[in-house]
Amino acid sequence: MFSPNQIKVINENFFIDLSAYYPYWEIKENGKTIKTGEIQDMSFIKANSEEILTLNGLTYHPVPGKEYFLNI
Repeated sequence: MFSPNQIKVINENFFIDLSAYYPYWEIKENGKTIKTGEIQDMSFIKANSEEILTLNGLTYHPVPGKEYFLNI
């Protein structure tokens, strides 16, 4: 079970880890960016594996009637 600020990352590369990647995330509310952040360290996600990541700073209070997207 995931908490609201967690995602599953799957590395389908057979021979390399994800240490070279520093992805950003953003939350959009009705098309407008309301929060952003960066995933600092993905080097522990080894080749051909999966991990659960906690996105620090990913807290928000949804407003009824608005549409939300998490982009990574």
